[in-house]
Amino acid sequence: MQTRIVSRRRRTAILMGAAILMGMSAFAQGISIAVGPQMYSATVDLSASQLTIEGINLPSQPIVVLANQQLTVTSSTPLTIVATRSR
Repeated sequence: MQTRIVSRRRRTAILMGAAILMGMSAFAQGISIAVGPQMYSATVDLSASQLTIEGINLPSQPIVVLANQQLTVTSSTPLTIVATRSR
């Protein structure tokens, strides 16, 4: 009976090790794994009333709200969103 428990533990450890190695291999080869939007920075240009958001996997049709006011999105890519405040 104890041999069976050890073999299950060993099998689980081998499978977990293989999954970790596969994940590390995918990372090393630059294979992207789908993740949600991640925002890295937001920069304000007060003279232009413009907000620039940088990140990865940003939405193609974003809605930007600042201080309960929706901003006008002037450009959008998966890496950058630029929005302005209506004057």
